[in-house]
Amino acid sequence: MGSRLNLQAKDSIRRYRLRTWLGLLVIIALLPILGLAILAVWQVTVQDKSASKTRLLDSARALARSVENDIIINTTLLKSLAAASYTHQTSIEQLQSWLDHAQPGLGRLYVVSPHERLTPTSEHDELPPAEFLQSALDFTDRNRPVISNLYFTSPLHDPKIALGIAWQHESIQQVLYFVLSPRRLLQLAPQLGSSETSLLIAIVDGNGNIIARSRDNDRYVGQSVPDWEKLMSLPRSEKFFEAKTKEGSHVIFSYEFLAGTPGWVLVVGEPLQAFDARWKKPLMQLGIGGGIMLLLALWLTSKLSGYILRPMRSLAKEARGIIDNKYQELYNTVEYSSSRILEFDSLHESIIAAQTALKLSTQQAENSELKYRTLAHTGALTLWEANAKQGITSITGWQELTGAPNEHALRWNWIKRVHPEDVNAVRQCLSSDTNDLDCEFRILTADQTWHWVRAKGSAIPSKNTSQGWIGTLEDIHERRKMQEHVAHLALHDDLTKLPNRTALNQHLQQMLSRTTHGHQSGILFLDLDYFKEVNDTHGHETGDALLTAVSARLSALARDNDFIARLGGDEFVVVCSQLSFQEELALIAKRIILTLSQPFNLQGLTIHIGVSIGITLLSNTMSANEHLKQADIALYKAKENGKNCYVFHHEINID
Repeated sequence: MGSRLNLQAKDSIRRYRLRTWLGLLVIIALLPILGLAILAVWQVTVQDKSASKTRLLDSARALARSVENDIIINTTLLKSLAAASYTHQTSIEQLQSWLDHAQPGLGRLYVVSPHERLTPTSEHDELPPAEFLQSALDFTDRNRPVISNLYFTSPLHDPKIALGIAWQHESIQQVLYFVLSPRRLLQLAPQLGSSETSLLIAIVDGNGNIIARSRDNDRYVGQSVPDWEKLMSLPRSEKFFEAKTKEGSHVIFSYEFLAGTPGWVLVVGEPLQAFDARWKKPLMQLGIGGGIMLLLALWLTSKLSGYILRPMRSLAKEARGIIDNKYQELYNTVEYSSSRILEFDSLHESIIAAQTALKLSTQQAENSELKYRTLAHTGALTLWEANAKQGITSITGWQELTGAPNEHALRWNWIKRVHPEDVNAVRQCLSSDTNDLDCEFRILTADQTWHWVRAKGSAIPSKNTSQGWIGTLEDIHERRKMQEHVAHLALHDDLTKLPNRTALNQHLQQMLSRTTHGHQSGILFLDLDYFKEVNDTHGHETGDALLTAVSARLSALARDNDFIARLGGDEFVVVCSQLSFQEELALIAKRIILTLSQPFNLQGLTIHIGVSIGITLLSNTMSANEHLKQADIALYKAKENGKNCYVFHHEINID
């Protein structure tokens, strides 16, 4: 039980109950469906919103055409009056009388010419804006009417609108116009229904003053509209905007400019709350419905998880019993009923099998420990236990390995038998922060020789401040000797024991990577003269003996910094470094020729040979292979010159 609690204390992963995971699984499963539903409703909402805007715009356009027709009707009437005056020489007073009789209260007629300002039909002047009169007089198209913006003749009078048309009387250009109330020129149907749901329609002149309104018309005619500058700043392609009404409510408007007017605008607005309700309501319904379905799914999940957890709790008790070695006791108290979930029955069977396997594993572990103890007593393996403060606290097999009693290795005394060259490496290995130990070092054995051993160990998990370790000490001396022998063979010639071509290349690369100031280095490429004849005449055994003797003489001539290698056959290379001047290479080559020209006494035979040498200077601008190639070229030049001589590569005349 204690071991299990320790593992739980170290585990920092946050855990959740199965109910939570099942609920999360349900949410994940429902997400695609909810996502598709939201997308579908959103698309419908966008379409409905677009359709609502289209209806507003269509209404504005239809009403704009209707208002334009009303203006055209009044313009036609004005044209008819002008034609009657021109054709029948009817005076303005007669025309006003006829107009009052035909359409009582429609408006008052006036005529203006460049020489006389106004000729009213009564003593009450209703003067229109000066710019209207000037525009009418300057207008050259007699078929098009001129209409003014809303204006006031005095603060006490109602607002007026002037509608005029250019005409000619007795070769004099004149303007016939009448002044009328906005209510007579334009009439909008009054609003039916609540102001919070019904449409608002208004006509605004070019100065932002209300001409006509479907709601509270008498109250607001002549007043300026809110957000007029906002409307005027919109691009003509933007047909919708949000603004406030005179009552202060928020409305979305669509608008249409009226043709033939000085910038009049017809606006149709719908309360923003009613407009948004069309597309917000489906979203709210979806949210409420989705929330109810999610809560229902989570409730069903909770019920299902309870059904699942009952057999799982009994399985957990069985597992804890196995861990605490109390399975037989728990087996008598825990009742596990067969579950409808197939995997739980399979898990129950697995727990029973695990308990059987655990017993078998425990027996095997005990047997294995006994075997290791036996091996340690025979000296094949050394077992040890230690901690960070006291060092080794227990060891078995030390005496069999070193000849010293096991007690002499306790604490830190075992380091006294470690090779001095390996002590620092061992201390670094011991001071590492890892929980595993693996290092190789030499140790003094009973016969006073140094043997390679390998120390392996692992930290024992513990709450104590002093961490415990357990491990082995294995004799690997024969293996290390074999590894060193294999490594030596990889870099040395088996016959002469000299470094081979691989070692030569490594040495040259190291030399070329180092920068030497004030010194020169060179390569002497040697090829034995007449070696083939000796090999053919006296046999390969004598040839091998000759190569060994040549290697010995070259090694005797070599300086401390010289490197000698055999490339194969009768070819050798001598790398000379730390040279003060180039002529030193020539002196070394002469000594080699002189030494190898002396007779060799081999197996009762006197053998004479010579040597040809090609020389090149080292330069860090070329690779090792390029240097050897130059030396080889110089060597063959020496052969051509009669053998038993040397040639520098840079002295060769290459045509």
